[in-house]
Amino acid sequence: MNEDHKKRGLTHSKLLTAVAISSLLLSSGNVMAAQTASNDSQGVQEQMQSISVTVTVVDTKGEPIIGANVIEKGTTNGGITDLNG
Repeated sequence: MNEDHKKRGLTHSKLLTAVAISSLLLSSGNVMAAQTASNDSQGVQEQMQSISVTVTVVDTKGEPIIGANVIEKGTTNGGITDLNG
């Protein structure tokens, strides 16, 4: 009976070792994927540029229009004109 318990103990320890090694291997793959995704996003940020555009909105008489909404076509970028149009 004692020998049967020893065999079961060895089987359980082998199973536990296999599960532990599998867990480590799977978790290291996730870390590598996260690092790759982080590097890709940094590359995208380096390529993006900020361009400032200044406009004056006037009516047909040449008077500045106060509070006109100006939006870049196809985006949500924009602003509202001030006292100078």
